[in-house]
Amino acid sequence: MPAAVKVPSGPWHDIARAWAGELAYDPGLIRAPVTIIRGEWDSLVNDADARWLFDALHRSPLRRDVKIARATHLMHLEENRYALYRETQTFLDGGDRPPA
Repeated sequence: MPAAVKVPSGPWHDIARAWAGELAYDPGLIRAPVTIIRGEWDSLVNDADARWLFDALHRSPLRRDVKIARATHLMHLEENRYALYRETQTFLDGGDRPPA
């Protein structure tokens, strides 16, 4: 038998279902802080998509919608990836919350 690699296709199935309006989860049940980070030139997630998700996350105690300038959906591979890293680190550190 020749050497082979198996690649799971579950994520592609989830994406196809999401595009059809069937999410794998209910954003309204999420009760943790959430940040949505997207690129200004993202052709997959537009402003209306981000607004829908932001509004659907209504139980989250902290919601942020961050748009990185001059970045696409693959910003982690692009010049502005450091802005993505900074925004992610700020969120993880809780740096955008007032002190308790």
